[in-house]
Amino acid sequence: MSGDLIITLDPNSETPLYRQIYSQIVEAIASGRLLPGDRLPSLRVLAGVLDINYHTVNEAYEMLRQDGFITLMNRKRYIVSPRKADDEKKKHILEELQESVIKAAALGISYDEIDSMTRKFFNGGDAH
Repeated sequence: MSGDLIITLDPNSETPLYRQIYSQIVEAIASGRLLPGDRLPSLRVLAGVLDINYHTVNEAYEMLRQDGFITLMNRKRYIVSPRKADDEKKKHILEELQESVIKAAALGISYDEIDSMTRKFFNGGDAH
């Protein structure tokens, strides 16, 4: 696999496997472990490495492609897309972020906890 891409799945999680793959690849891109132009493993290779169904990986890759994180080249190679967000995508992400912060506050998560997690991620630490 390209770069430092390590995907760990939790089959007992309430989060579907395709969503776990999606989130971990997005995190690898955000943290710089995957860079624009890096090639991702093929659907079949990643499914084999993770010992899961090909269609599960396909669903994750399709979501990544639709969200602009990866690009399909020559109908068979997936690469990390250049980092760019048009105004509409930025607006959408900021709306989602605002909704998440509101939910966190409603559940009693403090500003300091949110700030700490955000700073930790942007300073190169693990966000989990």
